[in-house]
Amino acid sequence: MNARLLVLALLLAPAGAWPADPEPGNWELTVTTQMEGLPQPIGPIARTQCLSAADAQDPSRVLNPGSGNCEFSNRRESGGTFTFDVSCSGAFPMTGTGAVNYGTQSMSGELNLASIVSGKKVGMHARISGRRLGACAR
Repeated sequence: MNARLLVLALLLAPAGAWPADPEPGNWELTVTTQMEGLPQPIGPIARTQCLSAADAQDPSRVLNPGSGNCEFSNRRESGGTFTFDVSCSGAFPMTGTGAVNYGTQSMSGELNLASIVSGKKVGMHARISGRRLGACAR
């Protein structure tokens, strides 16, 4: 489902500055999404990603969102928490807000999105967690 990948990308792509840069290395990222109207959550979906030093300083490089058509606004950082608003266009337009806590070895966050599907507003709530596994395999 493209929405799951977009949610994962949205949670990682928007941050312009990390409170404490994640340490470069191999990271495991896990996302669980609950969509309105569905009895069961989607996921958890886990993915591993090798973060270079450049990736750790620029979260937009962590994942390459398939759509690449999201704009982030109202970026705020306070006490190790990064919050933002997001608006995406394309085949599955969405708007919402997010908050992510970052550290050198772990991250966690939430994203609330809404979309219009068949003329009805549909909400989504996603939770992400991430942890550094160690050095990247060569």
